[in-house]
Amino acid sequence: MIICLSLVLSFISVYALGSSLRLYSSDALNSNVLSIPVFILLYLLFRYTFKRWKQYKTGGKIFAFPASLFLSFSLIYGKTLSLNDWVILYPRDYLKMALSVPYLYCILLYLVHFELPKSFSHIRITFFSKKYSRAILFLSLLAVWGVALLAHFPGHWGYDAFIQYNQFVSGKITSHHPILHTYLLCGLLTAGNRLFGSYEAGLLLYTVLQMAVLAYACSKAVLFVERYSQLFSLILWILFLFLPFHAIMAISATKDVLFAAFFLLLALKLFEMSENDDAWSRKNIADLILLLFLSCAFRNNGIYVIIVAAPCILWVNRRQWKKATVTFAAFFLLWTAYSGPVYRLLHIEKGSVREMLSIPIQQLSSVYMSWDGDITAEEKYEIYQCLPNVTYYKSRVADDVKDQFEDACYEAHKEELLKLYLDLGRRNIGYYINAWANTTIGFWYPNTPYPDALVWHPYMEWNLKKQLVPKGESRKVSPWALIWHNENYYLIAYDSKAGMIKHYRVDRMTGIDCIEKTREGKDAFKEVDVAK
Repeated sequence: MIICLSLVLSFISVYALGSSLRLYSSDALNSNVLSIPVFILLYLLFRYTFKRWKQYKTGGKIFAFPASLFLSFSLIYGKTLSLNDWVILYPRDYLKMALSVPYLYCILLYLVHFELPKSFSHIRITFFSKKYSRAILFLSLLAVWGVALLAHFPGHWGYDAFIQYNQFVSGKITSHHPILHTYLLCGLLTAGNRLFGSYEAGLLLYTVLQMAVLAYACSKAVLFVERYSQLFSLILWILFLFLPFHAIMAISATKDVLFAAFFLLLALKLFEMSENDDAWSRKNIADLILLLFLSCAFRNNGIYVIIVAAPCILWVNRRQWKKATVTFAAFFLLWTAYSGPVYRLLHIEKGSVREMLSIPIQQLSSVYMSWDGDITAEEKYEIYQCLPNVTYYKSRVADDVKDQFEDACYEAHKEELLKLYLDLGRRNIGYYINAWANTTIGFWYPNTPYPDALVWHPYMEWNLKKQLVPKGESRKVSPWALIWHNENYYLIAYDSKAGMIKHYRVDRMTGIDCIEKTREGKDAFKEVDVAK
């Protein structure tokens, strides 16, 4: 009976696995000779699961089921969205999701209960259980990431860093970027220049500090996971070490890295305190308040995450509800003082609200640009007043549209825009769902491709030889105006190929030439309000 059931499950799982691969043809695996070894491996997996079923813990069995459901949905839905930019789920798609659950469930069940053989127990002792385990993990991460630092010495001048430095030098700092990160980054740059006569030395100071904070957080995560699964902790350590993304981000001067480190430490601290009532000591409470603050101070929208998560955290820690309530009350008081009196004392200007409206902006833009959406000309006009770049809509990134977001229009018509947003969402729910899924695909679809053709890329990019080279084909446009917006110069030009006026950031251009041809797009430019 078990053999027959394993054979049947293996057969349908081969089909389901082929359907979840990021290929245009769902039969690519089924019609390939690789389907034979895949079938054999799946058969062995199912046989092993049936054999060990009674030995598996109930908690692992329960956890693996919703996790496999989520993975099956994300693989099928994400694949279709990634290839087509739009998803309409048919009955066969739900069938593929259902057929994917068995093999995903068995894989998760195996991973959750995996233990290294006794003959390899020294691996755990050497790296994860001895007195110096944290130091070994920490130094190994610094050593591997240090290779990337030497290759890109003294670190990457990350995105937004130059804007933050311009604000720091001018004295006109806005809350658009986390001010704590702005002062930290620019303060170290200034210190490096004063102490060593080099801004590069200041960047090196920042890079080393950031690498140390990130390595500390990652080493703590590996040790935490090791308590539940040796395999997962080993895999996590290897990924932290050798996945290029981690090394690149560790040496990039951007707020997102420190935010990720502090948020990871916050999650680990919350897990620790939720598991053990005795962990609610004064020291741990102080640590928790500090991590809550740092998670918000290095990412402006972190406060919204905390607000949404707070009720769930309080419920999980209901046995210590008094201490938990006091902890969050103290944090919110600290944050209110920081974002209020401290901001005013430092003369921090309020940043644009557009950064917290990326999803609504994408949803409205998708309906605006749709060929069959339920939207009137008057509603399009209302959207255009606040989003003059709405025609630049790209499904995977909001920057092209929100860069020209009109704050004054939004503040003056906030209630009307909210009603418009809700009304359009009710009539165009499919567009709203797809816009949200496209914008967030990197967070929930494990097979997200990069570089993605549907995501914005600069006109120029740095290659491995540290040379600035063109990204894609060159552009021929008819220039009409130069404007200053959000601390960047933009060229307003007419793109004859697209038949429309476009905006180009000047700092992303190179190799600019003048050609002796008649300028085009005069009538189109007349309709552009440069003042806006």
